[in-house]
Amino acid sequence: MKKTNITNVLIFDGEKVTGPGSVVIEGGLIGDDATGAETIDGTGCMIMPGLIDTHVHIAKESELRNCTKFGVTTVCDLGAYPKQLFEEMKSVQGTTEYLSSGLAAFPPQSMHAHFHAKLDKDMSLKGEEDAADWVSARVAEGVDFIKIIADEPGFSQACLDKLVAESKAAGKITIAHGTHYTAYERSLKAGFDILTHVPLEKPLDETIVGRMVAQRTVSSPTLAMMKLMVDNDHFTLPDADYENCLRGVAAMYEAGVPILVGTDSNLMDMPIHHGSGLHDEMALLVEAGLSPIDVLKGATSLAAHHFRLRDRGRIVVGLKADLVLVEGNPTKIISDSKRIRAVWKDGVKQR
Repeated sequence: MKKTNITNVLIFDGEKVTGPGSVVIEGGLIGDDATGAETIDGTGCMIMPGLIDTHVHIAKESELRNCTKFGVTTVCDLGAYPKQLFEEMKSVQGTTEYLSSGLAAFPPQSMHAHFHAKLDKDMSLKGEEDAADWVSARVAEGVDFIKIIADEPGFSQACLDKLVAESKAAGKITIAHGTHYTAYERSLKAGFDILTHVPLEKPLDETIVGRMVAQRTVSSPTLAMMKLMVDNDHFTLPDADYENCLRGVAAMYEAGVPILVGTDSNLMDMPIHHGSGLHDEMALLVEAGLSPIDVLKGATSLAAHHFRLRDRGRIVVGLKADLVLVEGNPTKIISDSKRIRAVWKDGVKQR
């Protein structure tokens, strides 16, 4: 693998901007010795860590490769089924890295049962008495984290509590699907680590946001999906309003809740394109009140930290050389994130 030195480039290292300076790629990692390296002139460009999409649904290898093309070098699939799909995507090499919860925990009466029923009528989790076995089965499959549906109608509070306790005992990050205000309340009682989506029917208030801060709970709002849900009566509440989502995100951000970038990208009933959708999501988060640099943190260093990916998400010597070179400065103008000049995954140039 050849050594590369990107010179004269602004550097967003996942936390702050420095430079112009140089970034060395050597042996799949960020290096510090440019001797003998091929030089790429980065004048007028910014280099940043490979982007992390914290909420996707991947069905085939081409979707992973499309993510790579748009600078998304790691994805977190929050609902992969059947097991064979999860295993197949985990085995793909030379492109975006795939992490997954495998099958999400969903109750028989939930909206998600509609999606899963066509595969296996027994895939749902019946109740608290099955929680320990269900978590053990996911752990045995080699999942990276645990995803649980917290919306109502759904699991009892006792069942949510048991699922979270068993998952944490197994050392797994817990992620709650919550599109309703009550789902956030229930998820906080259960002690989830990450809440994905944001309530549609009413904005988050000081009580909920204060509890998130106190419990160090993280949000991945998926604003693009929330917009689609508001426009699709089959999947939402009668009083759903996208403005509630924007107000909820603003309240979390102002209070200091970490905001991660996730798209819920899929090519099913409400499609959001893999790869390009992350750039659209970042623009929506800026519209919701986040600064461009904080949005980029949510797609790099914060995402890596809260998903325990200690080998990526920052430009630091010794970490993975997952990198994106863009024209312009997306820490000032978020749309510059789309002006991709080059992408490296594990030090190998992909674009």
